[in-house]
Amino acid sequence: MGKAPLVSILMPTYNYAKFIAHSIESALGQELEDLELIISDNASTDDTQAVVAPYLADPRVKYSRNVENIGMTPNYNRCYELMHPESQYVIILPADDWWEPSLLRRLVSIAEADPELTFVHCGGYKVDPEGRLLFEYMNLFAYQPPAGKHRALKELYRNNYIFAQTALQRRSLFERYKPYPNLYRLGFNYAPDYMLWVDIMNRGAIGYYLPEKLAYFREHPQSHTIDKNIIPRLREEMRIFEVAAESCPSELEAERIANLRSRMLALAQRLLRAEEEEEAKQLLRKAAELDAHPSLGIRIASFIANLPLSHGTRSRLWELAENLAFRTRRSHA
Repeated sequence: MGKAPLVSILMPTYNYAKFIAHSIESALGQELEDLELIISDNASTDDTQAVVAPYLADPRVKYSRNVENIGMTPNYNRCYELMHPESQYVIILPADDWWEPSLLRRLVSIAEADPELTFVHCGGYKVDPEGRLLFEYMNLFAYQPPAGKHRALKELYRNNYIFAQTALQRRSLFERYKPYPNLYRLGFNYAPDYMLWVDIMNRGAIGYYLPEKLAYFREHPQSHTIDKNIIPRLREEMRIFEVAAESCPSELEAERIANLRSRMLALAQRLLRAEEEEEAKQLLRKAAELDAHPSLGIRIASFIANLPLSHGTRSRLWELAENLAFRTRRSHA
């Protein structure tokens, strides 16, 4: 099989012929050259295969094409299966994103200096389909890890501050903490990386945050962070905090339940906007059942959901209540 590379880069792709050359060149142009690039083409119907073909002259590039589309998460797992079994580190680079040339060198140097680190991650920018800067991605999150070595699990419960495109994982420790053989748990299609981080950090993984912006994440109609994907993503985030019960540290159990409730409320609000009233009310009842003394937020949400008003009016009332509650939480943090 040949000498093991230091780093395996996983690049799942589907119909990204427009972007993939830029992503490949970003990987191959890294200042750290001891790498392999694993591309798993999920039966693309565009020109992906033709675009990739010239890069196969580089022995570091390995290309595999699925006979049929197997789904996003299984395709990530397929990349994981195809990498060299003895590489020391693994990182994901989706076929529509790219890195600064120094990213791998910087992350690997931090990992090599501390064998306790399970993963090293950094910041990045959100860009539009043409690659123009939109904003710094970490600015989306109210709760962030400290710079340097951390076990910022409470912050992770509140929001997923780890970007898969910037998370270099030490395989020896990563595979010890991961409770399944695949890269991602099957059945998670909108937030599989979030489930993974919660899984491994619940079990003891240690991270390191480099607060520098070394990656670029493209926003376009297929992105899982756009509005039309918020409801299925919130459904998965609820499941994440249900599954997390199997490994949650005892001192964070109340935090896990609080974050499960908060996802239920957020999903109920979205469902109300989508005129899915009965499901919204069911979620509110479940949220209340998780708390012997339902919080003010749950009581207000239940009251608004049952008002005889139009969907738009109720939605605006709910948004106002949510904003007030958020400001109150921040003032007491």
